[in-house]
Amino acid sequence: MYVKLLSDLLIRHRNETELLCKIEQSEGMSAISRRLPDSASRQAFKTLGKVASLPQLKIVMVAKSDCMSMAIIDYVMSATTRWLQAGRPTSPKDWPYRGFREIEPFVSLLYSFEQGRISSRKEPLH
Repeated sequence: MYVKLLSDLLIRHRNETELLCKIEQSEGMSAISRRLPDSASRQAFKTLGKVASLPQLKIVMVAKSDCMSMAIIDYVMSATTRWLQAGRPTSPKDWPYRGFREIEPFVSLLYSFEQGRISSRKEPLH
C-alpha cells in the first residue's frame, strides 16, 4: 500500500527535487521504510511506462507526537474504517456515516485493494 501511495506522489510531484515522507516509528515499519524509496520509484516508472525524472524520496521515522498530521491520518482512517465495518451506510441516522460524511469531501480517492475504487471526487458516495 505504501509503495503505491508513494509512487503516485512521486509522479504527482515529479518537478520537485525531494519528497519528504514522515512515517510513525514502529518496529515493523523500520525495515519497510528502508526499501520504500527504491520500491516506490520502480512502481512510479512502471506506472509511467518509462524512466522519468522523479524527486528523491526521503523517508524519516518520527514519533507520533512529532508530526501533527499523524493524528489527522489516524482520525481519517478511524472514521473510514468504522463506516466500512458498518456496511457503508448512507443514512444520516447512522453514526458511522455521519463521521465519514464529514471527511469524505476532503478525500481525493478512497481505494481498497480488495474492492477497488470506493469513492472519488468525480464519483462521490452521495
